[in-house]
Amino acid sequence: MSLLSRDRILALVGAREIALVRTSGMLKAAVIDAENFVFTESAQGMAVASRLESVLHDARWANAPIHVVIDDSFARYAVVPWSGKNLAFAAKEAHARFVLTDLFGTDIESWRIALEDSPPGHDTLVSCMPAELIEALQVLVTNGLRIESIQPLLVAAFNGQRSNLRGDQWLATWASGYLTAAKISNGRIASIDTRRAPRGPLAELEKVLAFGALLGTDAVLPPACRLIGVAGDLAEIGGVAIEYLPAGDESRPTWIRTAEMLCA
Repeated sequence: MSLLSRDRILALVGAREIALVRTSGMLKAAVIDAENFVFTESAQGMAVASRLESVLHDARWANAPIHVVIDDSFARYAVVPWSGKNLAFAAKEAHARFVLTDLFGTDIESWRIALEDSPPGHDTLVSCMPAELIEALQVLVTNGLRIESIQPLLVAAFNGQRSNLRGDQWLATWASGYLTAAKISNGRIASIDTRRAPRGPLAELEKVLAFGALLGTDAVLPPACRLIGVAGDLAEIGGVAIEYLPAGDESRPTWIRTAEMLCA
């Protein structure tokens, strides 16, 4: 391996599907290997981690750090308002947990919370995922896998698309029957909602846009939406222009093309 190259593996993990993508290169990473694994049954917690461990043991995925992205069926989000004063981390975390529990109920009380490093005076994006899942993934590190990061899908997508998210617009992800939609304002997530979408992502997104579920007190509807994980042909929904991502060869699985996009 060249001293100027750096291999990296991204694992996009869902309840029924795992995509692995290996990239190489420091200045501009190129995909050198990719595979999609589909399972007949949904998995939760330790079973998800066990599946990931089993597919990563192939020599193709050795000798590289692993960045794990978990689909949003395992995540919940909230935007926590600025409290008006600088709080210690423990107080910020307690405030975030209160907001999340108020939104999603006591079932998520034991979930692991992650807080955005937001500057003073700004609201904070917080996410949480099941503690059992995070702990099971951390066990894989002690078993020898080089897991360097664990992120929920919307966060990974936002970080990857940040340079394209100018002005006011929507960013939405679809995976494992869940739609997450975030309203972006001035380059930051202003509001966010994750919901089951039994009628499919487009029908659920139409409800979000039609009823202004994420708009709060802002009556201005963002004019465009980047929708990740969906292949569609509707040019707009409720007057909002839709850009379907990832672009490219639609004969290839959307899940693996999404993973490749997250590597870019």
